[in-house]
Amino acid sequence: MTSAATSQWNSLGYLPRRRPGVGLLSVTTGMTTSYSRCPANGGDGQSPSGGSWPDSQMSGPSFGVQVRWTNNADPLSVAARREAEQLRYGNCHMGIYVAGMHRSGTSALARFTGLLIAYEGQRRASKGNVMGHWEHPRINYELEQAFRALGSDWASPPLGRFSWSDERVARFREPVQQVITSLGDGPWVLKDPRFCIVLHAMLELDQPEPLLIATYREPLEVASSIAVRDGYPFEYGLALWETYTRQLVIQARQQRDCALWVSYEALINAPKQTAGLLRSHLADHGFLVSPGSVREAVCSIDRSLNNHNLARDHKVCHDRLSPNQHDLLDIVRMSASQGETVDVELPPMTGWAAAMIDTRRPYARMEQDNRLLVKRLGPLRHGYNILDRVRARVKRPYPPNPFVGYKS
Repeated sequence: MTSAATSQWNSLGYLPRRRPGVGLLSVTTGMTTSYSRCPANGGDGQSPSGGSWPDSQMSGPSFGVQVRWTNNADPLSVAARREAEQLRYGNCHMGIYVAGMHRSGTSALARFTGLLIAYEGQRRASKGNVMGHWEHPRINYELEQAFRALGSDWASPPLGRFSWSDERVARFREPVQQVITSLGDGPWVLKDPRFCIVLHAMLELDQPEPLLIATYREPLEVASSIAVRDGYPFEYGLALWETYTRQLVIQARQQRDCALWVSYEALINAPKQTAGLLRSHLADHGFLVSPGSVREAVCSIDRSLNNHNLARDHKVCHDRLSPNQHDLLDIVRMSASQGETVDVELPPMTGWAAAMIDTRRPYARMEQDNRLLVKRLGPLRHGYNILDRVRARVKRPYPPNPFVGYKS
């Protein structure tokens, strides 16, 4: 940053943290355009020219930090932009839950939302998701263990309403509460597909009222992706999609004022429009998103990872959906088009889909025990592999000595 710009920042008293009674009204990269003691940030309401700020600027959730950008911005001021975006106020000190069926783009949406509000999550990439899962490891572990205690897993979600009052999962409430508390006043983003099942229990924890961003993907694409990744039959993937999506609709209706639906197709194919939709929704709840954050979020979307695209593959037919699944798909499509959960009667669960999940549930614990055994035997198997290689080398004849028979 140039010396002139630096002195201008220092003369205006810009600090990484707000001084008591002083609020930052407008910041431009490389140059601060105005600075005020605004009432919304605890100031005296006087503008730099000595007058008072209009009522439209003194109240309402849209007032706060506004970051404006210039083309000749100093690269060193990016850090200042990050600091400015962290200057939040009022009811924007809240969390955001991202929920959706597995393989529905929840990871991409969580990263997308985190970039919009300048929240840096944990990437945690894997073979099945090279771009990162962006899940909190402790939340993921505790929910996985809670499902295990109920004799279920992600592929056979528990029956009935998940509740911390159940003695089988009561011990997992305190660790989850500790994670929520450690995140502070926010803003933060938490993502886990299990939120479709347990979101009402998460809302019982001690925290400011959070936002819900729900995502959905075409069920045939989800089933195709699960069949490739996990080896489950195509129809079983449809049953899982119906179970998770149906529960998510119920959760979203309970959070009607704070819920927003986003389709996976729109996120991948129209990230700019999706960013505008999210930015408007976040602004309505006190978050201020800078244009720089929007550009950064849009650039995080990689369209090449959109596998199992029906418009491109044409491998499956919509006739494989049951009438109830068709109705459920129409509900989430309308919710995404309107931006909120529509008040339409929810169809009952498809009979064969519920039967398939119930049939697999007794085997869920066996599969979990088998995976745990394989994990524990991993070091031992690795040791045996080393011994096999050593044994093979010992049995192999040594190369001839080039000095045998040599006469000096």
